[in-house]
Amino acid sequence: METVLDPCDMQRKNSKWFHLRKEYNQAEFDVKLLVGTGLHFEIWGNQGRKSKGHEEIEVDWELPDEDMPTTTHDQGGLAMYRV
Repeated sequence: METVLDPCDMQRKNSKWFHLRKEYNQAEFDVKLLVGTGLHFEIWGNQGRKSKGHEEIEVDWELPDEDMPTTTHDQGGLAMYRV
């Protein structure tokens, strides 16, 4: 996956005169996973999507066992599913 770093997503670190370590930039991004017939990843910054498109990753999906419950935990309408 490729992405372009944008200065608005980065913060300078160790830029003060009294810091002994080397100065560097720190960037924070959200990584989103889109599930369809396969898997597709996207990187999002402060001003929208940053990643370039890539080919969908093929996945062989399996049906769950009949005797396995579909949810493992339920609180207030939110449920966690077994992976």
